[in-house]
Amino acid sequence: MARPFVWSKDREARLIKAWNHGVAASALAERFGVSEKSILQKIHTLRAAGIELRMGESAIGAR
Repeated sequence: MARPFVWSKDREARLIKAWNHGVAASALAERFGVSEKSILQKIHTLRAAGIELRMGESAIGAR
């Protein structure tokens, strides 16, 4: 049976760094071995907690 994925502080830090450097949610999903939806939900949770994160991929070209 597969072990559940847990967002450790180290994984959160790696996610934040990669996200803010422009890595796409789909690439992060592959990197962390979770779904793209899981990545986007975690990004949403971190934003709600007051963590400063870049906007999603669609907002990058709008700058």
